[in-house]
Parts: sequence; C-alpha cells; structure tokens
Amino acid sequence: LGSTSLTMETLYHEVDAYLNQLQFVLGKYEKANRESDAQFEEDIRNRIQNVQQKCDQLDIKLMKEPPALRQTAKMRVDQLKYDCRHYETAFNNMQHRKMQRAREDNQREELLRRSFTKNQNDTNVNIDADFKFGSQLHRVNRSLDDILASGTESFESIQHHRSIIETLSEKAEGIANTLGVSNTLMRMIERRGSQDKLLAVGGIIFVSSMVLFVFFFL
Repeated sequence: LGSTSLTMETLYHEVDAYLNQLQFVLGKYEKANRESDAQFEEDIRNRIQNVQQKCDQLDIKLMKEPPALRQTAKMRVDQLKYDCRHYETAFNNMQHRKMQRAREDNQREELLRRSFTKNQNDTNVNIDADFKFGSQLHRVNRSLDDILASGTESFESIQHHRSIIETLSEKAEGIANTLGVSNTLMRMIERRGSQDKLLAVGGIIFVSSMVLFVFFFL
C-alpha cells in the first residue's frame, strides 16, 4: 500500500475509535440525572461534529485512492457515516425522552401544589368523602384478603385430597384389573376430583363478585 492508503487507514481507525467512545458516552447520558444532562449534551454534540469532520476528510482522501481500492474504501467510509447518523438519531431521541420526563415531573409537582377546593367547607367535605371511601376500600380489601386466604386453603385441601384420590385410584385400578372390574368407576373418581376443584374456584369468584357489588352499588 502507498502512503496515501496508510494515511486513510489510520484516519479510518481513528474515526472508528471516536464512534466507539461516542457510543459509550451516549450510554452514560441515557442514565444520567437531570443536573448533568447539559454537560453530557454539549460533549456529545462536539463528538458528533468531530466525527462528521473526520468523515469529510475521509471523502477527500477517498478520491485519491487507486480505482481498484476505491469501491471497498467507499463502503467502509459509508458505514462510518451511517453509524454516525445512527448515534445522532439516538441522541436526539434520548433528548426528547428526557425533555418529556422533565415536563411530566413539572406537571406532577404543579398538581401537588395546586389547590383543588375553593373554600374550607369544600375541603372538609372532600376530606370526609375521601375518608369514607378509604374506609370502605379498606374493608373491601380486608374481605378480599379473607376470601383469597380461604380460597387458598380450599385449593390446598383439594390438591391434598386429589393426591390421595390419585394414590387410591392407582391401587384400586390394580385391584380392579385383578378382579376384572371395569374402568368406569375409576373415571368417575377422577371426574369427582376435577368437579370439586371447579366448585371451589367458582365459589371464590362468586363471593368476590358479591363483595364488589355491595361496595360499588349499595
């Protein structure tokens, strides 16, 4: 290779190293807090501008490459330009997301500072209503917890009984085969276990629905 090719090769690897550093800084910027965003953003802009300038230099050197090497060299330079545009787009998207989060945080803080009532009487009414609603919600939550606990115990009991039934079914099947008894009785026992499980689940759903109905409509 001639001196021109070596110079272009050196510049190519230099730009590639800049892009790797840019990717690393973008990762840190994405996780950075709001106080350090401005510093990161200025650094990233400078890095992108530096890479773009280096790519322009590569375009100039590309025209001096021998025709046999020019096509391959152009593909490598185009890949660097594509990576640079990709990181620039990623940077713009990160900026947009950070600005959106900042607006949402400011709106949330504004809502917390804002007064939702016009006078003290309205405030008292709102507090009483909120307290009553909170008490009702607490009772419903406690009732649902009791129902879920009861349902869990029932489900565990069904599983325990099912394991016993399966064990007895296996033993009974062996005896039935010995005595020549049909498998109809075995299938009835298995169906009974499944029906018990469905009844328990249906009961839990029914009681939960009744509690929610009483809370919201009565």
